[in-house]
Amino acid sequence: MHDKPHKMNRLIYTLLLIMLVFSSCQQGSLKKQLVEVDSLLEREKSKEAFEKLASVTPEGVTDEESLAYYWLLKIRVECHLNRVINSVEPLNTSIQYYKKKGDRGKLARAYCIKGTILDDFGRIREAVLCLKEAEAVVPEKNKKLRHSIYSILGYINGKMGEPRLALEYYKRALAVSYQINYKTAIAHDLLSVSNAYSALDKEDSAYYYLNKLLPIYKDLPEAVYGSFYTNYGITLAGRDDSKAERYLLKGISLEEDPYAYRVLGKIYMRRGDKAKALDMWGKALKTTDLPLKAGVLSLLYDAQHSSGDYKSASETGRWLASVKDSIAASRKKEDIKGIQEQFDHERREAELQQRIRYGLYAGGIAIFSALLAFLYIKRRRAEQRNAVLENRSKLSSYQQELVAAENTAGGDSQKEIDRLNKKISDLHTKQNGILANGKRLHGDIEQGGTTARWSKNDFVDYIEYYRLHDIAFVTRMETEYRHLSAKYIFFAVLEKTGRSDEDIQRIMGVSQSTVRSIRSRINGSKIDEDEE
Repeated sequence: MHDKPHKMNRLIYTLLLIMLVFSSCQQGSLKKQLVEVDSLLEREKSKEAFEKLASVTPEGVTDEESLAYYWLLKIRVECHLNRVINSVEPLNTSIQYYKKKGDRGKLARAYCIKGTILDDFGRIREAVLCLKEAEAVVPEKNKKLRHSIYSILGYINGKMGEPRLALEYYKRALAVSYQINYKTAIAHDLLSVSNAYSALDKEDSAYYYLNKLLPIYKDLPEAVYGSFYTNYGITLAGRDDSKAERYLLKGISLEEDPYAYRVLGKIYMRRGDKAKALDMWGKALKTTDLPLKAGVLSLLYDAQHSSGDYKSASETGRWLASVKDSIAASRKKEDIKGIQEQFDHERREAELQQRIRYGLYAGGIAIFSALLAFLYIKRRRAEQRNAVLENRSKLSSYQQELVAAENTAGGDSQKEIDRLNKKISDLHTKQNGILANGKRLHGDIEQGGTTARWSKNDFVDYIEYYRLHDIAFVTRMETEYRHLSAKYIFFAVLEKTGRSDEDIQRIMGVSQSTVRSIRSRINGSKIDEDEE
């Protein structure tokens, strides 16, 4: 009657087990697929990675780890392929998961990608904060990712009119690219550092880095050749205008560059070809780069004013003032430098607080450990001292009992006498072992030996043997001083027997300052009359 329900239950359990195994297999297969996609991206095979990831949909990802990994790879692939990205919201899923799990490598990657996309969206402050978060958590061993973070921060700072910060980050990127010996990155970073120096009007430094780039500029992607020719032309301007002109024209033949037009205008103005100079500056003014536009307008204003065209100069001056106001408003609104300084300050404060907490924690452990060690040593010393005293007490007691047994007539008295004699013999043997070791140690010291290999028990044995020679001195050290260890009493014995400080240092293997310290501690432990 109950067989059918029982069989039904077994069937349900079997189906659940099959589903569980199937689900586990699916998850294992998915994770393997995601790892393969990541590997393809690391080898810069973006198209293959995209094709492999195309078969996966977020709806088909059931566990939190795989979903975080999926979105990280999905958006990373789309960035590599320059596909349109409408939202960074999926990346927040990855960031929250990797924060929770403490996976700094993937967390830094997610922050870096998010920062890059936010920069494309024009949300500069958020972009910089994301990149600073990435910089803060990226593992030291992940050199390529660290290089990417520095490069992007350099680019954003340069774009936002912070050439000093741009130079700082580009130099960091260059140092990493040298570490990993990535030739393309080295060439690109040399170009970036040179650009940053140009923006700071440090043309000698810009020229220095471009000359380092010259032998390896072909390691740059072909798409960047135009930028290299333009920058090299800019650094040559004023040194060799003819050569500079050739490189600048070669650069703009590959890629329109308003910076090239600005410098060509300056070259033509120096030659006295005002019409050509104005034509170049007119092309440069089409830029959306406000600092560059302000620089061109300033050149134009000077040219118009020096030629007596005051009306045009007045109009250019008003335009220049408007552009400068826009630059100031933009910088005040974004305050890129300020938010980076604040982030770094808060990070340093957090790290300091963390170090203080670790220091307090380690200090607490050290104090607790020292206390335990002190209590253990104190207990061991007490046990050693008590064992010796107990031996003496037992020996005295057994001897008294033996005398009483010998004076007692009867059949059982002989058994008691034998028992007591055996106990007395055992105690003598134990005590004799201590005294024998103490005698050996005493002889060794008298022959010029040291305590280098002595254990704590050796000091106790030495004092027990020395007690036979001067019981009054040892008893006084034990009763008139508070809790002196056998080692400290040994020190006092050395002093009493006329050893100099140099002798004590040699025998005990300590420094002069330690000798003074031990002497001070012994004197400080003397029990005064009130305590007695």
